[in-house]
Amino acid sequence: MGALSGIRRSASGLYRARPFITDLGNTGRTEFSGATFEQWVAKTSNYLEAEFGTELQLHVELRAHWMWPVIVAALDELEGTVVPRDRADLVMRIGTEPSSEIPVLALHDHPMAMPFGRPLPPLHHDFFLDVRSGGDTRSAGPVHELPLIDDGVRTWSAAELVAATTPFADEPRLGAFATLDPLTTVAEIVSLTVLPWASSASLVIANDHASAQGERITVELPIN
Repeated sequence: MGALSGIRRSASGLYRARPFITDLGNTGRTEFSGATFEQWVAKTSNYLEAEFGTELQLHVELRAHWMWPVIVAALDELEGTVVPRDRADLVMRIGTEPSSEIPVLALHDHPMAMPFGRPLPPLHHDFFLDVRSGGDTRSAGPVHELPLIDDGVRTWSAAELVAATTPFADEPRLGAFATLDPLTTVAEIVSLTVLPWASSASLVIANDHASAQGERITVELPIN
């Protein structure tokens, strides 16, 4: 059980059968209810623990993407850490990186990260094919205290991230507007993860305001 499990499950439970995360990426719309989101978290954390063990050091190279809340929640569950690339055991990115000298967890640039449908280079794992085999639930365990994020300057525990976050009231629908550049700062990552959970919010991720018309966003979050 992660230090963020309580606020995350409380938030997702409010949206159990309605949109909790909506990603309006340039390849199409991805939308999860709170219940489906928790299944992805459980599958991802169970797979990563079985394949790479606890305390995984993961470097994430993703734009503002629906996978950020999933992977941060999963790392919190298994006491892993988001780290700079030179400290990583595993890299998570969209597409392949044949030159990588460490394992790559590759996401297909498809709204639901569907399988690539072809063999991947050595050291590569197809996120959808591998993670979908993980269990849909996860047993509770002790609350973790190891850092959740290491930005190369300092480390941040989950408790520190929560303490540094000012939540919004009234169960808002947050609109995170971002470029296609990978997220690199703690503040950017928190805006897609800890902040919505602490605010009991649903989240919309979009590249521009035109694509988010009709989403009933109540609070806007510029990301990068």
